[in-house]
Amino acid sequence: MRLISEKLRFDVYSRVTRKLDFCRNRPWLIPTLMTAGAALVAFVLAELRQVRGAEGSPLPWGYRGNGNGAHQVLSTIASATATIAVTIYTITIVALALASTQFAPRILRRYMGDLGGQFVQGYFIGLFTYCLYLVY
Repeated sequence: MRLISEKLRFDVYSRVTRKLDFCRNRPWLIPTLMTAGAALVAFVLAELRQVRGAEGSPLPWGYRGNGNGAHQVLSTIASATATIAVTIYTITIVALALASTQFAPRILRRYMGDLGGQFVQGYFIGLFTYCLYLVY
């Protein structure tokens, strides 16, 4: 019985590590999924607003200002997110280019395989997509 339990645990562990390796080897997979999720959430919220009516009862957790105010808030968030994302990734690419010429090209592979960086990238691109979808 113990042998079966250990084999099952090893099998589950190997499946999880294979899936993580699959995600690490495709640096645009997680950001793409997060961006698609943000677009889907924006679409659902926009449709929910249409169903509830423009002047009907507002969502209890929604923005309570007028349309112009919401447009300005979303435009500001979108432009700030794009500016931050471009600045961060420009600095990162320059630093990686310098480091790869001085140390080893493996640094680029390690950076591209970092799941934390992929989630941050997905967050910025997803937030930008969400704001743009709701603005226009």
